[in-house]
Amino acid sequence: MKKIFVILPILAGILLLAGCQSDEENLNFYGSSDNWTAEIITEIIDGSEKNEIILKYNGDGAGTISKFNYLVENNSNNQSFGANDVSLKEDGTYTNANLASNSASTTKDDQIEVTIDWNDQTESIILKKKE
Repeated sequence: MKKIFVILPILAGILLLAGCQSDEENLNFYGSSDNWTAEIITEIIDGSEKNEIILKYNGDGAGTISKFNYLVENNSNNQSFGANDVSLKEDGTYTNANLASNSASTTKDDQIEVTIDWNDQTESIILKKKE
């Protein structure tokens, strides 16, 4: 009988810990063009989605870009996000990690397109899942 009282709390603790584990998945999408490199990191946790975008200007004269616009379109689920009049850091990068969605809709098979407008120029980049 004493064994049951010892084993029962241990089993209850294991079940409690197993129930607390979150369903988490990270998806990284990557692509580049003549002047830009783009990466989107999608973190899916318990049915929600958090996205981070990293853009890097690879061309000459990053200092000549005062402001630029970007648009991210997921062609698989018709979702998009973007920003206007954003600036590069001194190292030629832009990062935004505050992009969230209440429902996870991005999958590893999605094809994501990033369009960047700067200094009267436009480039589009197709991002694919980074292996």
